[in-house]
Parts: sequence; C-alpha cells; structure tokens
Amino acid sequence: LGNSAGNTIVVNNGGTFAMAGTDTWGSAGISSSPAVTINSGGTMTSDGQFNTLRNLTLNGGSVNLNGGLASAGAFVLGGTVTAGGATTSTISASSGANNFIRLGREGVLGGVTEFNVTDTAGQLSVGVELANNFGASTAGLTKSGSGKMALSAVNTYTGATTVNAGLLKVLSGGSISSSSTTVNSGGTLDVGGTAGSVQVNSGGLLKGSGSVGAFTLASGGTLTPGNSPGTLTAASAIVLGGSTYNWEISALTGTAGTTWDLFSVGGLLDMSGVTSANKWNLVVTGDSGFAGWTDTSSYSYVFAQAASVSGFDSTVGTDVTSLFNITTSGIASKPNASFNANGDFKVVVGSANGVTTLNLMAVPEPSSGGLLLLGLGVVAWLRRRYQRAALGRGESAL
Repeated sequence: LGNSAGNTIVVNNGGTFAMAGTDTWGSAGISSSPAVTINSGGTMTSDGQFNTLRNLTLNGGSVNLNGGLASAGAFVLGGTVTAGGATTSTISASSGANNFIRLGREGVLGGVTEFNVTDTAGQLSVGVELANNFGASTAGLTKSGSGKMALSAVNTYTGATTVNAGLLKVLSGGSISSSSTTVNSGGTLDVGGTAGSVQVNSGGLLKGSGSVGAFTLASGGTLTPGNSPGTLTAASAIVLGGSTYNWEISALTGTAGTTWDLFSVGGLLDMSGVTSANKWNLVVTGDSGFAGWTDTSSYSYVFAQAASVSGFDSTVGTDVTSLFNITTSGIASKPNASFNANGDFKVVVGSANGVTTLNLMAVPEPSSGGLLLLGLGVVAWLRRRYQRAALGRGESAL
C-alpha cells in the first residue's frame, strides 16, 4: 500500500479496513511513517495473511485478527502504537490460527515497538501473543503515556520491556516471562500473571498478586504486593535502602497473603543494601482492617518471607527494626479515636514452614510480660501500647 510518509488511512465508526493480502502499510524496516488510524467503532482486520504495519493509532478502535501465516503470524508492528480516546482500544483474535504479532523493525537486532497510551479514561487491551520479529534475536516493548495497557496472552518476545509512564498490567493467565522489565519513574507494572526479571527504579512501582523472576527494588522504588490484599511472589529479590513497601491489611485476624499483604521470595532475599542509615520504608495501610481491635488481644502479621536471607541476622527473635522506617498514619482512625497510629512498632525475624519470615509487632506494655515465641516461629504481636493510668492523668498513651 505504500511507504510514503504522506500516506494515511482513517477508519471511522462502522468502517472496516480489511488487510486481506500480504499488505504493507509503512515497511517495518524503513524510517518512513505512513499511518493507520482506527477511531471508536472502527475496525481493522487481518484475514488469514501476513501484513506489515509501521505506525498505528487506536482512538477506541479495534484490531481483529482472523488468522495469519504459520511461519509469520498476522502482523508486524514495527513503529509506534498510539492509543487514545475515552473508550478502550483492543487488539484481539476473532477466528483462525497463527494470530500473533511480531514486534520491532524487520531485520533490526533488538527492535522495539512503543505503545503510547495517552488517555487515562480508556485503555489499550492486547489479547494476542506478541513475538520477536524476523531476522532479530530479540524484540522489545516500551510502554509510554499516562494511560493503561493490559496484556492477557502468553507473550514470547525476548527483548526488554520498559515501562516509562502509566500502567502496564499483565492479567492473570498472561505472561511476559521471556522478557526482562525495567520500571522507571512514573511507571507502574501490575503483575497478575507472570513476568521475568523486574527492576523497579526510583519513582517506579511494582504491584499485583502474580509472580516475577529476579526482582530488584532500587532506592526510591515502591513495592505494593497483592490485590487488596494478596501475595506477590519473586524467584529472588534484592531490596535497597530508601525503597518502600506498601503493606495493606483488611482484617485483624486471618492469613498472610489473603487477609494482609505478603511478599514471598522463593530464593534469596538480599537486604545487604538496607542499613540503619538507609532504611526500607514500611507503610502500613488498611484503616478498616483494624475494626474490632481489643486492647487485650494479640495479633500476628507476617509481611515478608524467603527461603534464605542476607543483610541481617536471621536468628529467630532478632529485632531488625533499625532497618525499617515504619509509617502507620494509614491506620490513624482505628481501632478507635484514641489509637496512637505512631506507636512503637517493631520488626522481628521469625521462621515458619522452613522459611525465614519478617513480622510486624508493637512494643508490648511492660506489664504484658513480653511476647511469646511459639515453636520455630516468632509470632508478631501487634498490640496497642498505652497505659490506662497515663490516660487517666491526661498524658499521652505512648
């Protein structure tokens, strides 16, 4: 169809652009930039053939794959995919076989396709496999723009995934496990399925209840496990001082990873980059989770666990509070109006089911006689620390 930069096609509501042959709309291997724009209600289809597309704009429009060539797939997306508008744009498969899309410019080693999702009212939903291009050992994906992009397929491209802005979500059942992901400032990776190695840089965020490979949380980066709440699993993890863990609780009693967030590491949790001078920020949220609090009860909360640890003494009962900056302003109004949200909380090392645990607790009242160690595990008792006599004199509870 052409490689001239001036060539464009626009599909509006009710229209269909059918790429029924081996069509080329802007070769993925050259620098020209003809474009296809699919507006809300418009559709582009591939009908059993392989097609090459450089730049694509979806303003609430749809791309439907109806089969491709066995050795090639349905499309090459070799330029920039821009998604805007106030409604969801979709790339999906309707019928046929070989419905996968190759990323990157043809013949370019390490070619990258950029997905620029610009409108936060809608999103870009991609339900087909994204794969490497021809003649390239790798092809990658860059997420830009403040909007949301959701991946639901098992993707096989092996180049880097970079989240520079907005949200990239890997849905349950979806995967980017063949790729390594970097999340930069302003970007969020939400993993409900699986991802490969992940590095979260300053200003970036990893969240979700899926699993990732080797994980690095850099200074200024944020980890938010779970899905209000839930468990996020990593094969291994390096945590650096100055990073943040947002921890949420939904009820006083229950199970780690279900009732409150859990970060679970299958291998080594390396905290050697966390020191008393450069701490790991632990932010406690979930105000309603403290409803029903009683002053005489004790509670147990494991917020992280790993097969092995480094950077601190893993002996059961060791107090490692000096490595954490604990913020509890997120539970300020519970369990009642007099609750001091800035109480003297601790983090204590425990052990359960053959793994090392990190447990949140509160400094007990002197009259409580200390906290119990049960079996091989330390129970992280979270207690309200105040003295009624002090309250009676009008003094601070803590």
